[in-house]
Amino acid sequence: ARLHAHEGAVIDLSGACAKDGFLVSLGADGVMKTWDVFGGEDGEGECVGTYAVRDGACVACKADGSGAVTGHKGGVVKDWTFAAAAPTTLAFK
Repeated sequence: ARLHAHEGAVIDLSGACAKDGFLVSLGADGVMKTWDVFGGEDGEGECVGTYAVRDGACVACKADGSGAVTGHKGGVVKDWTFAAAAPTTLAFK
């Protein structure tokens, strides 16, 4: 499937081991998107969630697909739960 939705480059992409067809993408546009690659009317995939991450540099999807972790400049890591509106911020120095 070819998924279109980011304005600009995709910086990182991660999948959930236990959730077939579930992906998380991080774009240079400061947005993290969740995808069902088998969804949509034509079965060609659809965006199922959008999250503003601003300065994210990398993303790792949780194995069960319940959320993701994003890495940011300055040693900040944000733990996202897709059912929640805001992430938990963890600072590592």
